[in-house]
Amino acid sequence: MYLQRNDVRDSIEKAVKEQNISRKNFHESSKLEYENIRRKFYYSFFDYERGKDIDLTNLDYMYLRLHKRLKKSPIIYEHDWEKYIDNIAELSSTNAKHYLILSHGWVYEGYIAEIISVLKNTEKIEDFYVVSKKFDWLIVHADDADCMFKCE
Repeated sequence: MYLQRNDVRDSIEKAVKEQNISRKNFHESSKLEYENIRRKFYYSFFDYERGKDIDLTNLDYMYLRLHKRLKKSPIIYEHDWEKYIDNIAELSSTNAKHYLILSHGWVYEGYIAEIISVLKNTEKIEDFYVVSKKFDWLIVHADDADCMFKCE
């Protein structure tokens, strides 16, 4: 069973509080910046039709620009959610803040350790993307394919 849009946010907020995660290290992005972040994310990594509205709930990882410029890492399959999420640390390459973009539309900023902690302590989220703030790489978690990989 998956969470609805507002339930996801509530579950993340609960995890942040329960894990005593500093708001300096992980927080929701400014809602004034949501649209800019989502557009930059979408136009940086996905094939798209001009003028089409961006709908992250129907964003299919199959439309990644792999054939144009992105290179994909080997796919990670794990049956243990905690080990699976720990792979984010191995796939990320910097100790800077990143975006966590959820298929539900929410956008967060934080360090990898805090992103991992939040994901481990949140009820199961469908698709999500960990994206460098330079938009030069992303980690894709595709729930329907039960896999994760990095594109750069």
